[in-house]
Amino acid sequence: MPDAKAEAATDTPRVRKFILKRRGEILADLTPEPPDWPEPAVSEGDLELEALEVHFETSWGTNQSADPFSAGGRATYLTINEIEESVEDVTVIAGHAGLDGRLILPDVEDLAALSAFSFEQDGSLTEMTLVLPISLLADGATLTIGKDPLSGGV
Repeated sequence: MPDAKAEAATDTPRVRKFILKRRGEILADLTPEPPDWPEPAVSEGDLELEALEVHFETSWGTNQSADPFSAGGRATYLTINEIEESVEDVTVIAGHAGLDGRLILPDVEDLAALSAFSFEQDGSLTEMTLVLPISLLADGATLTIGKDPLSGGV
């Protein structure tokens, strides 16, 4: 919900502090195997993503901001499988990928992480992240899944 953005942004430091204090407990829960995920499994064939086109403007390093809603840029155009989606209130952040990105593409030295996210009507947060070599970042770049070294998730 757009009206929840300000409250969520001001609450970010408290949530980060809570997670950092519980890091050992959280990691213990995930090791050696993470707990069962309560949602139904989605296989790769269920995703049916044929084409994704995103136009956006953002600043480098915004993925490290304590307040990504304010620091991030905006999506200006989005299509999924050639169907245009609303970009109202879609925030985009970018910067160097963290450890999780390096685990996804271990053979690539300099990785970027691009994330687009927004609040849904029910207050949930939807995020799409793409991890790719910094060398592939360019104005108007076209990347091909299965050809270019990239990964991501929703």
